[in-house]
Amino acid sequence: MKMKVFFLIILISTFTNSCSNDSSDVQGIEVENPDPDPTPLDPDSVGTDWEGLVVPPTAGEGKIWKLQKDLSDSFNYSFTGTPTEETFGDKWTNFYHNNWEGPGPTKWVRENVSVTNGELQIKATRNEGEMKSFEVDCNTDGVAETWTLPTTRAGCITSTRRVKYPVYVEARVRVANAVTASDVWLLSPDDTQEIDIIEAYGGKGEDNRNVWLAERVHLSHHTFIREPFQDYQPADIGTWWRKDGIDQWGGKWVRVGVYWRDPKHLEYYIDGIHVRTLSDKAFASRDVNGNIAIPNL
Repeated sequence: MKMKVFFLIILISTFTNSCSNDSSDVQGIEVENPDPDPTPLDPDSVGTDWEGLVVPPTAGEGKIWKLQKDLSDSFNYSFTGTPTEETFGDKWTNFYHNNWEGPGPTKWVRENVSVTNGELQIKATRNEGEMKSFEVDCNTDGVAETWTLPTTRAGCITSTRRVKYPVYVEARVRVANAVTASDVWLLSPDDTQEIDIIEAYGGKGEDNRNVWLAERVHLSHHTFIREPFQDYQPADIGTWWRKDGIDQWGGKWVRVGVYWRDPKHLEYYIDGIHVRTLSDKAFASRDVNGNIAIPNL
């Protein structure tokens, strides 16, 4: 994956979500004589909430982590949702990085993005009678079917700047208690490379149809070929990560980070714990008991 990527926080379909306070990304830089960081400032005095947080992966021999303040945001300001294109916090735009309106019945609308009380808030709404038609191959027979469903007006934000490896990106997210996805992605400008920092379907559903997904967090990436369409992503069970004692992620706050070390190496961290590594064609994940499982090394 040789790319510079946008940082996207996305809601897909019907749910309300907020991301807050510890969303930061930092890059490893080389230094001749690394010195400890100076005593951190009171975060309230500088408008950030991540001072004193330890970056879980090491930066490497002879390197330190450096906070990228022009990309990091704790959302300690206000932004009122608006149907017009806007940049807020000098870091985000209130839509996807191109004109695509969203997958399936989703329709991203700018006014469903706001910042209040120190939190990024992305909501979902519906207009009575509004429908959306879309094509998807649900039965995987190679032929897409046309579906028409009520339109879900959701929200999405995109960073105004890009990142490139080596970089550690972390977000603190409250997973929506819904059967649809709460997402934070890194995405290439041509939509062919995607790193899913988090993709969680946190609600069980009224009929419990989503129990399996609700108790897992999807840690994955995609490589797309558009014509003819192909979508590669890891298929091992470790890409659906579970934590002991959690039967659904909906409604819970979680701190998720990805260390994109080089084009073929990704490390995932949840609440500061290293839970998964992908390195070229090899992978290893921490199981529900906290043990490292290495199925293909």
